[in-house]
Amino acid sequence: MWFVVAALLAGLLLLVLFVVVIRTVVVLAIAAIIALIAALIAEAVVGPGRGSALASLFSGILGAFVGALIARLIGLPLQFSVGGLPVLWAIVGAIAGVSVRRLMPASPPRRAKLP
Repeated sequence: MWFVVAALLAGLLLLVLFVVVIRTVVVLAIAAIIALIAALIAEAVVGPGRGSALASLFSGILGAFVGALIARLIGLPLQFSVGGLPVLWAIVGAIAGVSVRRLMPASPPRRAKLP
């Protein structure tokens, strides 16, 4: 009889762990989408620049997460959050990240090596 109870408890534990993992993945996906939108807004604000759009987008996403982290550490008000990411500070951080990317010198084009 005790093994039936143990099996039911083990099954319940697995179900709870599964739900927690799924919830975490969904929250991270929502935060990544918000960061991507913040990066696109930052690209529109800062304007087109040299370099690849993918690098600017990556720096915008990184800036969004850094902006949100700094806002939490300083204790700034987090009025509107989606997926745990404060939208306003994500946009501000993305603008800063894309601006820093624009200030960095472009890498020289690579030459093909001759045999």
